[in-house]
Amino acid sequence: MFKLFIRLNTRLWWRSLKGAEFAAIIFYTLFLLLVLSQVIVVAVSLLFVQDIALVREQYPWFTEEVQLAFQLLLINSIWTTQIFFTKVSRLRIHENRKLLALGLPIKKLTMFLNGAGFFHPINVMFHLIWIVYLGLMASELSQYLVVGLFIVANYGIISSFKWKFQLVSKKYLTWINVFLSLILVTLIIGSPYINLQSILNNTGQLTGTFLLILHFTPGGIIYALPNLVPFGFEQIIAVSSLLIMIFLTNHYLIRRTQLALLTPTSSTSQNDQVSRLSFFTKWMGIQGGKYIFNVWNHSYTKTQLIISFFIPAFYIITVSDHSAAGDFMVAMFLSLVPAFILMLLVTNLFGFENRELLLSLQSPVSLREIVHSRIYSALKVVLVPFIFVLLFVPVFFRSVPGILQITFAIALVCQFIFLFVIKSSINNYKKIENIGLMSVSNPVVPAYITFTCMFIIVLIGVISFIEFGRYQWIHIALLALANAGLAVHLYRKINRIEKPFKLNVLPQLWNEL
Repeated sequence: MFKLFIRLNTRLWWRSLKGAEFAAIIFYTLFLLLVLSQVIVVAVSLLFVQDIALVREQYPWFTEEVQLAFQLLLINSIWTTQIFFTKVSRLRIHENRKLLALGLPIKKLTMFLNGAGFFHPINVMFHLIWIVYLGLMASELSQYLVVGLFIVANYGIISSFKWKFQLVSKKYLTWINVFLSLILVTLIIGSPYINLQSILNNTGQLTGTFLLILHFTPGGIIYALPNLVPFGFEQIIAVSSLLIMIFLTNHYLIRRTQLALLTPTSSTSQNDQVSRLSFFTKWMGIQGGKYIFNVWNHSYTKTQLIISFFIPAFYIITVSDHSAAGDFMVAMFLSLVPAFILMLLVTNLFGFENRELLLSLQSPVSLREIVHSRIYSALKVVLVPFIFVLLFVPVFFRSVPGILQITFAIALVCQFIFLFVIKSSINNYKKIENIGLMSVSNPVVPAYITFTCMFIIVLIGVISFIEFGRYQWIHIALLALANAGLAVHLYRKINRIEKPFKLNVLPQLWNEL
């Protein structure tokens, strides 16, 4: 049974790892390492340097307090990143439930699932980071023991928290989005009053207060663990506390996993959903309305819509200083709003409500109508934020040529992203699952799609957002021609899209049931 479990989950994991996604992750990792290699070397050297006086000759602001603050900030960053990346639902429970029917005891399957979760490649990567980072601080065998216990307890705490958050977010998702909106609105209102220069000039005064706060964060506690006196009273308390946490979190995870395995997937058909579905079908048509309705009902959609509007707004207010660099950044963040919603709606045109889509294909509705209705409904929705962004262009760009250039440039960026994501929806089809909010593994917009679209925005932005002086009107004319040519190409591609859908996506739809 253990071999069958390994074979099943290896196949699930490998099937979910698309070649394009894997290649994109490797490419961007190498790209970032190449670009940031010098910064990384300097940062690591400063974090672990012993001779502070020697470093202060070149960096007068660098003190032991500043070094410790950087250490705690880095540890907090790693720990926060681990929260979002830790896999708690990667091993599909509804697939593993089939093993129960084959005679695998529930207790063994639960232990297999939790063990496989701990040794998932992403989670192992974080375990290794903690081993190396905290191992550099430890010097005694008992300190290494504390580090090992922390790694096990930390995974249990994060996994238990994410399990609990999934349950809470299903019931109180609206209030979570309201709270997130309030935080982002506060950042937008307060962003004009942030003076980074004054903060850098008063580093010494702020370090003491900042360190006091950081000591009570998870980073402060984690930093203290490998530095405790061997076999001292504090280390004994730490080991005892970690063992208790390991026991409690493991018990909670076993209980939650068993309950999930024994609980069938609940149906989401409710009366209030029927009324909302009628609203979408009224404005988008039957086929397009059903698709937009299912996208809207996904756990991520509302949260992502909030983020796609408020975070660009925060950065636009912060970087807007009417300089050449500031104008470029403003234009880039303005284009992010419609581009992100376009990614959200078009990246997985056929990954939602697979059973309903197959039933529609068996009804007297043409395949062309089903596919085109989804595309045109998505474009109708994207048109709203696109017009909203264009209304704000005159606020940041006062001259008529500047307004025209940025308008055509944003339209060109959106068209290129649309061309990329619609191709991805065919070639990299992926079934959409309803997963927790605190995860970056969102199948609606995979990581490689986000990376590539950001690369498109920057690349097209360098060509189209920057003014070329006396050649600006020629530049505007070229942008207009590029938009017109690309629009014709997209129109032709949409008219032919049902053929690749029938060849590439339709066979996978049957396999996903």
